[in-house]
Amino acid sequence: MNPTTPDSNPSGCCGHGGPRGPRLRSAACHILGAVALGLVLATGFAWLTKLLWNGLMPQLFALRPITYCQAFGLLILGRLLFGGFHHRHRGHGRRRHGWHGCGCGGRHSRKERDAGDAAPAVPES
Repeated sequence: MNPTTPDSNPSGCCGHGGPRGPRLRSAACHILGAVALGLVLATGFAWLTKLLWNGLMPQLFALRPITYCQAFGLLILGRLLFGGFHHRHRGHGRRRHGWHGCGCGGRHSRKERDAGDAAPAVPES
């Protein structure tokens, strides 16, 4: 397409052209990829849940086989009951090694903490 034609998009909106174009497309691709991966994983886990339930539960506990939708519902119920739907931050905002990195978890008395802040004593000769 010729850049001087009225069909061209010089403003860079919708992720085409302009200084922000490649970044917007990249972010959109990452989001769409994450959604697609989530759907594939959810489908796979629901199928596996259905397979395991229908293979084990009727013989072990005389329960009826379940459908795919029921298996998906079981996954959601289990997540709500045992895991929740909150996003887990691993270590963000928490101190790992206590107040000065010794690995004690901050279990020092005030006297020990204050002594750690002072300069080391120089022995007299």
